[in-house]
Amino acid sequence: MTPCVEERVVGTPEEFLAGGGVGSDGGSPVVLVPSSESEWLEARLSGISGSDVAAILGLSPFRSPIDVFCEKLRLVEGPSESLPMRVGKALEPFLVAEYNRQTGFEARPATALYRSSRHPWMLGTPDAFVASPSLGVEFKTASVRSERFWGDGEDAIPDYYLTQIAWYAAITGIDTWNCAVLIGNADFRIYTIRRDPALEQLLIEKAQEFWEKHVLTQEPPALDGSSSCDAYLRARFPRSSASLRSSNPVEDALAAEMARVRSELAELERQNAALEARMKLAIGEAQGIQGEGWRATWKRTKDSSVTDWESVVKHLPQDDHIKNLVRGATRRKAGTRRFLFKTEGDSE
Repeated sequence: MTPCVEERVVGTPEEFLAGGGVGSDGGSPVVLVPSSESEWLEARLSGISGSDVAAILGLSPFRSPIDVFCEKLRLVEGPSESLPMRVGKALEPFLVAEYNRQTGFEARPATALYRSSRHPWMLGTPDAFVASPSLGVEFKTASVRSERFWGDGEDAIPDYYLTQIAWYAAITGIDTWNCAVLIGNADFRIYTIRRDPALEQLLIEKAQEFWEKHVLTQEPPALDGSSSCDAYLRARFPRSSASLRSSNPVEDALAAEMARVRSELAELERQNAALEARMKLAIGEAQGIQGEGWRATWKRTKDSSVTDWESVVKHLPQDDHIKNLVRGATRRKAGTRRFLFKTEGDSE
């Protein structure tokens, strides 16, 4: 899996600096990939990037290992930009300017994706570099609700950002990094992270294992029931071609576990429905109730209009024009495999 984009090798630290960086991986050259949006997205599929590492290790609250697996194999689209992500991108020029104002440094935004020549599947897109002193910089935005994840220590940042910076340090060879975060548009903090060779080695080993064991062989990591997991299964088994077969002991145990979990879920759903009814009774005619650390609302949605187009068509004159219009607007929808699970006590 290689990117269909032009690459050039940056050999010496001076050349690397001219390309936007300030170091190299143990003196080895780093490959710089021009990062237009389409080229960057294409190149990102050819290795493990900094934002993939936390997901592979199970540390990301946003993505799982199966998400990374499916993205690399093009089974699903890459993560779409959420509103907070778009806000963070729009605020980046301000964050760079504020960082420079508070530190007196001159951070220059990076404009490329970097590839380790020692491990070509290691990719990284750091946010910025400072030439003197030699620093890498990452910029983040966080909501007030996320403030508790940002500590008071020098490097007390969330683990999923710490692994990202450690990954970039391993690729670029830059020893010191700043993580500048704007929390709730009111609190600007700068954390300092120094290279941790032991952590870098662990990340490299785990990522290489994932790349070679799963991506290159196209064998998935543990299935987790996510939408990416469902996409993988549908792509691998789009249709059934064999008849119903008898189970084996492993499958019997799996079915027993599913039956137990579903029974517990049904009971929890009944309990939740009863609690919800009691909360609605407590709310009564108010819009809701707010307590210490919680809020429950019961509001009426806005009225909406829905047109029954099928009924409209039935009442139109059935001439050839209408028939051709309906025929032209009708598309055949391919069937999909539907999963059903029943036990002997279930009703048909």
